[in-house]
Amino acid sequence: NATWNIYRRETNSTPTDTFIKDITAVGESQQAAIEQATKLAGSLTNAQSRAFAGAVIQHMQRAIESLNNAATDHQADLLTTAISAEQAA
Repeated sequence: NATWNIYRRETNSTPTDTFIKDITAVGESQQAAIEQATKLAGSLTNAQSRAFAGAVIQHMQRAIESLNNAATDHQADLLTTAISAEQAA
């Protein structure tokens, strides 16, 4: 996934020049996916399916928060939390 590729690329203590731009693009893609998942969840009639969709959306939101934290702090190491949340989703 994109977050993992960025994490692997960022091996120095100082992020690359494209780090913020790349993290922002991934976050925007995640937000678009959340909007699609929310729309889908709204059309589900099965309670269990709605619960699963809700859990996925929560994990995706946590991933966005982690991406934002990594970008704000200029810390590639913080991407591990985003990767975990993305995998959970």
